[in-house]
Amino acid sequence: MLARRRKLHILLVDDHILFREGLKFLLSGFDESVVFLEAGSCNQVSRLKDKDCIDLVLFNLYIPGKNGLSALSTIKKIVNAPIVVLSSEESPKIIRDSIERGASGFIPKSSTQDVMIAALRLILVNGTYLPPHTLDGLSNTSHS
Repeated sequence: MLARRRKLHILLVDDHILFREGLKFLLSGFDESVVFLEAGSCNQVSRLKDKDCIDLVLFNLYIPGKNGLSALSTIKKIVNAPIVVLSSEESPKIIRDSIERGASGFIPKSSTQDVMIAALRLILVNGTYLPPHTLDGLSNTSHS
């Protein structure tokens, strides 16, 4: 008998329902066993009942209430899973700060579906994803 594969639980944290729906659509081919959980704020994340089953968090850096790096730190305390920042922000400093605060990756919203899926696969095997165009900025800012 074949062993049943455990479902992959992905938490989508974004205050825009339409964006979350779009992510679910884009990730529908990522893995057939994906189960999506959703939250629009840090408070909603803290109220989730199934926090222990979450394998990956996709997090919009700017959400209502607590947002930005402060929200990232809060979610990191609530959920024990890799956190991937999804943001229209592409500043090398923000990207570096996100990684230093515990994010496992940073995917600009300008990325393609293929880039996002490849980045998520890398992160799920304990890698870290940074957008290639920011690597020069990251190395330059570390010297200042």
